[in-house]
Amino acid sequence: MRQIFKVSPNRMELLRLRRRLSLARRGHKLLQDKLEQMMFQFLTLIRETRILNEEVNKKIKEVFLHLVVSRGLMREEDFHHAIKAARIEMGFQSVPANILTYRCRSSFLRSRN
Repeated sequence: MRQIFKVSPNRMELLRLRRRLSLARRGHKLLQDKLEQMMFQFLTLIRETRILNEEVNKKIKEVFLHLVVSRGLMREEDFHHAIKAARIEMGFQSVPANILTYRCRSSFLRSRN
């Protein structure tokens, strides 16, 4: 957005406005570079998340298949006992992180055996 300044037409004012314009252009360039880097990191994070999501979905299908097969092969009370014995505790951890001086949080899911 352009701004119109009321200035006196002299050399000192012209030099001051040139410096101000130069500083504004450098600042704009730095912000553009920061935006590009943040978008690159964000898209990389999305790709990694998709890969992990596919792996988790495969593992869930595999576990469900094993569950169905074991349910068919075992007696019902043995099956329930095995399910109760195979207990896994999970923990969720969220820590602060900085991405190009932008404060955000990183989250992790950890198993506690």
